[in-house]
Amino acid sequence: MPVLKKDMVPDMNLFTLEFTKNKSKTNELAEAIANDINTNKLKKNDKLPSKRALANHLGISLNTVINAYLLLLSEGYIYSIEKKGYFVSDNVLIKNTNHRLISNKDIKNDNYLFSFKTSNIDSTLIPTNTLKKIYNDILKDNNYFYKTDFSGETSLKEAICQYLYEVKGIQANIDDVIISSGIDTLILQIIKLTNANIIAIENPGYKKIETIIKYTEKRIVYQNIDNEGITIPNEAVDLIYTTPYSQFPLGIKMSNHRKNDLINYAKANKGYIIEDSFDSDFTLKPFITKALYSMSDSVFYIESFSRSISPSFRISFMLLPPKLSKKYKALHKGFSNPVSTIEQLVLAKYISTSFFSHINRLRVSLRKKRELIIETLDLSLFDILYDQSYLAIIVRPKYIPLNIKEILLSNKIDISFINDFMYNGKSDLIMIGYSEIAFDKIKEGIILLNNIFRRKRDA
Repeated sequence: MPVLKKDMVPDMNLFTLEFTKNKSKTNELAEAIANDINTNKLKKNDKLPSKRALANHLGISLNTVINAYLLLLSEGYIYSIEKKGYFVSDNVLIKNTNHRLISNKDIKNDNYLFSFKTSNIDSTLIPTNTLKKIYNDILKDNNYFYKTDFSGETSLKEAICQYLYEVKGIQANIDDVIISSGIDTLILQIIKLTNANIIAIENPGYKKIETIIKYTEKRIVYQNIDNEGITIPNEAVDLIYTTPYSQFPLGIKMSNHRKNDLINYAKANKGYIIEDSFDSDFTLKPFITKALYSMSDSVFYIESFSRSISPSFRISFMLLPPKLSKKYKALHKGFSNPVSTIEQLVLAKYISTSFFSHINRLRVSLRKKRELIIETLDLSLFDILYDQSYLAIIVRPKYIPLNIKEILLSNKIDISFINDFMYNGKSDLIMIGYSEIAFDKIKEGIILLNNIFRRKRDA
């Protein structure tokens, strides 16, 4: 955060600011003034310098100051009085810097040198500049001052339908598209909409789904994974959650045979299926089979953009089974959409203009990482079991130290074990992810991993 210093110019409340190259000057100026307000250096009802005087003093354009003041106005830090100027808001929330809440996040170990996890993506691959340009273009248009329909912005739903058809062969009706802020919200809506009481999930599987369902106090049935995908339940369930494109965490793609069995099971039990497209843009196998959503009217399709764009980009969507569309809309009549109109407009334009080239760039980068890991991994120490995902390789170590997690931690290696994603099961498989780690750190990290397991073999 840049620091503002009171300038010694008589009778003027001016500041000196050292700009960096990490952010736009508009954002830096706005954040610096907001920081002085939060820390009580600027007090309530203090007058700010005029826009032109501050621009001249800092040697920046008048538009930069105007936009910074507009940001502060929009967030309630300042107010304006016609012909008098800008003042610090008298009801602004001031931060208390003498006390800080402490949570478990404050004490977690962030000192890993080698992160072989898949929970984040390489920050250098986030399309920051493109998104920033689109965002600024939309702000200039001033065409976002309206309330979005509860189901989402029309232009975004149209872009999503086009994307699904071109990439995955899914023909979706815009009326069945629901935009939301996260997968968790969509899962809760589906459970309520279907009145599901017994829900089957994958084992091993995505732990967040288990957490969401436990919150609803519904009964969970854990279904094992075989080489065709999720297995068929032995009892009647109301809802089945699955990741058929690239099963998490194993990366298995569901077979056509299993898809038909799953659909027939749901039909026989008058149940529904949630088809999560988890990591579908990053599977090595092409889309040569139909989506479950295209094969049955009892399937919900859900997808998030947090993996393909950025973990902080909290926009997801679902496709409703057409037969439930009317019921869903009746249940949510009067609701507001949780995603801001501006964010939805930004994503709509990004999908239409840049998304496909961005995914291709990601795939090229991830493929290079994958090839380097396989090339560097000592196959006398590991068996590669699953490698059909762009994001991770699943291996079985031939020699495992008893205190392997402690050893990895002491060597500052962050890595996932399949056992971490299992319910009442045991697995010796390791998930070597590479979506987050920088390319130039991979070789060193894998060599260190080789050495750790080699010492066990040679002991």
